[in-house]
Amino acid sequence: MIARHRIATLLCVAFLLVLPLTLFLSVTFGHATLLPADNLFAWQPFRSLAASFGVSQPQNGLLSDLILENYPWKRFIIDSIRQGELPLWNPYLFGGIPFLAAGQHSALYPFSILYYLLPLDKAYGWFTVLNLGLAGIFFFIFMRTLGLSRASSTLAGVAYQLSGFMIVSVVFPMIIAAAAWLPLILTMVELVIRQQKALRGQPERAHEPPAESPARPAGQRTLGIHRGAGHHDAYPGRPHRNHRLYGDHRGALLHLAPGKPVASEPAFAALPYPASRLAGGHGYSGRRHGRGAASAALRGGAIQLPHRPFVA
Repeated sequence: MIARHRIATLLCVAFLLVLPLTLFLSVTFGHATLLPADNLFAWQPFRSLAASFGVSQPQNGLLSDLILENYPWKRFIIDSIRQGELPLWNPYLFGGIPFLAAGQHSALYPFSILYYLLPLDKAYGWFTVLNLGLAGIFFFIFMRTLGLSRASSTLAGVAYQLSGFMIVSVVFPMIIAAAAWLPLILTMVELVIRQQKALRGQPERAHEPPAESPARPAGQRTLGIHRGAGHHDAYPGRPHRNHRLYGDHRGALLHLAPGKPVASEPAFAALPYPASRLAGGHGYSGRRHGRGAASAALRGGAIQLPHRPFVA
């Protein structure tokens, strides 16, 4: 029989997972989409079709990245998968550019499978709900690790998953996906710190490898998923000097990185930051050349206008 405290924890987790769904019902179970497809009609050749779609003026012209950049990326990935190919090269920009190496498209992020299984206009809503739910759950775990009560941890999880930063970043799926995993990374760092403090002062035993925190392999996997999200601004590779990772614990994060942990400050400052800059740049080509990207993707069949109403 499940203990009462476990039932209470499961209820808190379920609440944090369901709460974002209640806010995004119209773009999951409803007939709306998060895609600002009406922004396409600000430019040709789409402008000539605006009247037939009942669009006179885009509702928010500042939210075009999702339809001009991210949506063509997802269409290109799906088309490549259907053809049995890896999306290594994008032929629709200039004379072609590296695609998979850029990383920001989050093709290798585990939960991007939603884009490959669901219609794209609905997948964005479900992707948002799932990652906001994970953000709340991981923050709940982080707070519980720090010793807070279930009620306090649940409130903190809600504050994080529905914070202004997360909500305004919904139109940037790679950002909310990366930010969702940050609390879990910090949880692993906290556990590594505790393990280090517990082992401090213990005599070394001959012919035995040094003890390793169980949080390290879990943290490595978490960092890998976080990098796959496509946006690494939330990666704590260069914390402020006043952060608790510095001082006695400044090498804790390095224990999550592959290889031998190094506790020196110069090595800590040299952590990879961010990987997208080392693997083909930011992948902003579609954004900087939005009209060209949209037109080229349209010619290549990469853009299909959704037939559902738009979300304000």
